[in-house]
Amino acid sequence: MQGLGNAYLPAAILVLAGSLARPASKPHPVAPAAAGEASTPPAAVAYQPETKAAFYKKIAAIMVSRFMVMPLVAAMLLLSGAKAKLIPYDKLVWFVLLMEG
Repeated sequence: MQGLGNAYLPAAILVLAGSLARPASKPHPVAPAAAGEASTPPAAVAYQPETKAAFYKKIAAIMVSRFMVMPLVAAMLLLSGAKAKLIPYDKLVWFVLLMEG
């Protein structure tokens, strides 16, 4: 169990880095060939980097979902479970469940 606990933070950072990584190249769409012509795909075009605004929007969306939306969902699930008497009223249990959310 200690090994899994030690691997959690590096794994979370790798997932975040993977979601922000830029792809090596994007495929170019192939235009349909006219009747009688052979359709040949064009050579792969180099990836055009996204603008800074798009990059910052992506980072903001990840931060909002990770630090605002998911904790609110976890708190709502915790309150719903407590109302249905599925989760006991123990401050330590509530603290751990909220920290995991």
